[in-house]
This record gives sequence, structure tokens and C-alpha cells, in this order.
Amino acid sequence: NIRELLREKMSLVAPDNTVVNCTWCKGQKYLDNESKPTRRARIRYYLLSNMPDSTVEEIFKEKIEEIENDYSSQIKQLSIYTHVTKEVFYKTQDECDLKFSEILNLLSDIIGLIETSKKMTTNEIENFLYEDISNHIYNDSIDPELDLLSNHTYVEGISDLNFSISAIDENYIYIEGTATLDTCLQYGSYSEMRRGDGASFDMSFDLDFSVQINIINFDDKEYHYDTVNTDDFYGIDEGE
Repeated sequence: NIRELLREKMSLVAPDNTVVNCTWCKGQKYLDNESKPTRRARIRYYLLSNMPDSTVEEIFKEKIEEIENDYSSQIKQLSIYTHVTKEVFYKTQDECDLKFSEILNLLSDIIGLIETSKKMTTNEIENFLYEDISNHIYNDSIDPELDLLSNHTYVEGISDLNFSISAIDENYIYIEGTATLDTCLQYGSYSEMRRGDGASFDMSFDLDFSVQINIINFDDKEYHYDTVNTDDFYGIDEGE
């Protein structure tokens, strides 16, 4: 029963039709004799969705295969109890209690493996994307609200960059995050600055953003930025 409950859980988070349509879902490793997803296929989809082999190899190397092996091995241990034989069924009460305890511990181990692996893969993908997202935000065109604050507004750096994966489906990775734009506000032309007739000062602004990344091609990204809050520049306290 526990094995079947786990099978139902994985069928919900990794549906047959969705999994078999993934680019990587080929061969006996991921398809059974009826062309349905294997346990390995379901756990991989739950962790990485439609992410292609080339990207998985670049980020995780052998780690995903280790998780697939662990998951399949632990499920097979539950299968031992599905065959009613003398060796399995005819036990004393003490032996039954011990086996039941072992099965519950195994269930806990399997759930732990699934959830820990999900966190691990999510963190690894975020780490892999960190530098690229940081560079992209730094080099993006400046927010019009910031351009209004001075003759020339420059983003000198990005700090306090934080983001997380909000979802992964068969097509995209969805990310939401925040960052601080460290800017230089320059007043006056370049020649006025050289003559000492201009002025500049540094100021930081918080930014909220989201990114939609093509799971097949990480170079295909679509960024969305909320309008930068410039209340501090105008001396407006929060809530006014």
C-alpha cells in the first residue's frame, strides 16, 4: 500500500504524457515495456522537468544518476513485501512489528530523499544561473525613473542579489528576485564635471524582478522589472 501511495504521488507530480514527451525520456532507462515512464523517469522529471542531458551534465554531472539509483533501490525494498510467501507473510507478532517499523522508516527515508534532492537540484540551478543573472541586471537598460533623477544616471554595481526558483515546468524555469542597484547620480555635463562645475553622488535603490528561462536553451531569457522605488531620493518615508 505504501509503495502504491508513493507511485500515486509521483504520478501526480510527473504525469505519464508529460514525462514521455520530454526530450531526454528515451530508452529502457526511462521507458518500460509499455512505453510508460519508469521510476527513474518520474524522479528525474520531478527534480528537473524537461532539462536536457547536456545541461544536466554541465550542472550536476553524476549526481542525478545517484539520486535515481537511490530512489529505485529504496522502492524495490518495498516491493519485497508485495509478494505473499511464507518467507514474507508467516511471521510472529514481534517479527511483524519489526518489519512494520522498518517499512515506516523506509517510507521516511524515501520522502526525505525526494524532498532533499528537490532542494539540492533547485539550489544548484540557482547557483549556476547566479552570475549570468547578475550580469544581465547590471547591463540592462536603466529604469526611466532613475534617469529622471539626474543628467546622467549610472548603475555602478549590483549588490544584495537574491532570487529563487518559483516553479519549473516542461518549458520554462520561473525565477523571482530582488537586488540593489548601486548608482551614481551626475549633475552637469561631462565638460562641467571636468571644470568642477558639476556634482555627483552615490545612491542605492531596491529592484524587484522576475525571469522566465527556456528550459531547453538557458540563453533564451525574458526579464521583467518592477518600477524602481525612488521614494528615498525624494525624502518620502514608507507609508506616506
